[in-house]
Amino acid sequence: PIPGLHRRDPEHRYWLGEVEFPVSVTGVLSVLKSDYAMDRIEATREVWAPRGNSCHKALELFVRSHWAPEHPEPHLEKLQGLADGPYVDWIQPFITHDRWSQVQVIASERATCCLARRIAGTFDVAFLDPAMPPSPLRPQWITGPARVLADLKSLGAAVAKWRRAGARDWSELGEVPADTAAARLSGGRVEIRATRSSTWDALMPAPALLLAAGDAAELKVSKASTYSTAAQLGGYHTLEHHGPARNWYDYGQTIWARPGQTTFSPLYSVEEMRMAWAGAWAAWKARAAEPGFV
Repeated sequence: PIPGLHRRDPEHRYWLGEVEFPVSVTGVLSVLKSDYAMDRIEATREVWAPRGNSCHKALELFVRSHWAPEHPEPHLEKLQGLADGPYVDWIQPFITHDRWSQVQVIASERATCCLARRIAGTFDVAFLDPAMPPSPLRPQWITGPARVLADLKSLGAAVAKWRRAGARDWSELGEVPADTAAARLSGGRVEIRATRSSTWDALMPAPALLLAAGDAAELKVSKASTYSTAAQLGGYHTLEHHGPARNWYDYGQTIWARPGQTTFSPLYSVEEMRMAWAGAWAAWKARAAEPGFV
């Protein structure tokens, strides 16, 4: 850890000893979102915040129980509690993913900062990946396997809507259970003629639709989309490399946690991360009420 660096919640402000940082990486990235997007984020906070907090805590406990094994029992006990909780469909797939057998974790919930730019942040996890070649931009004083800085994102469950054939409005069925065929549809629509058959039941419980046998209905399933996290990863990369830590990472990666499925994104190069972060930082400086950001 960087000695003296800590975060004060719920205000989400960072301090290094008595030095306060005016903004975090998350705060900078807010300039890239529209007012509508920010309003939607706030309006749905009670849905995504508990899920995100549980998933991030589970990742931290999983990492500490496997790569800091001096006292794994308390971590495993707490992890089991989360894995048995309401977000089991999100947590179980990422703590059992094959990727963890291919890497060696070197950091978890790492707070980092840059005194020159007066910014701080915390990234989720970093690991060594022997299968990847180091970045050509890697400094000569860094040795060993490729280093990957990663961030976990939890995505909402698929949402299904239905309507009778020919009707104008859609009715929402709510979140689709992870183990139904509907959850595996890649968006779009499918038209089904309800016959109370096993085909329909596999997609969505028919009684909820109140359709008579032979009635035609459409089912539409939407999944939350992934997006580029290069700017966020670039922010952490910059703080680590130019801040007190002087750490280096060869790549960035996003861990996407969905109910029933976890995927690791393609790797971001150092150039991709730096360019994305530079754009976000320039936009933040242009809008910052407080002068003096470098």
